Amino acid sequence: AKSSGVYVLRDRSTKSVIYVGESHTGRLYRTLLRHFHDSSGKFAALQEWVHHAPGRLDVLVFETPASEALEAEQEAIMYYEPLINKVGASSEDSDAPF
Repeated sequence: AKSSGVYVLRDRSTKSVIYVGESHTGRLYRTLLRHFHDSSGKFAALQEWVHHAPGRLDVLVFETPASEALEAEQEAIMYYEPLINKVGASSEDSDAPF
């Protein structure tokens, strides 16, 4: 099934949100899993964090209609204030870290 929406990566012990991402193309779960398998390029910094905290990561997934995913991501970034994301930069922006 194709899903779009927002995902939140959170440190289980501190409850600190590390990263918020989105997919508006119906590949929500594939996009999320890429953070755990792609250690090159734009995912390198997040991949490094994931490997330093094995077993300590919670993943929260919020499915939304594709047309609402980008806005939902921005709202989640403002709400959670993740350690890696920049407010105002979506996961699609070329100058965003991911």
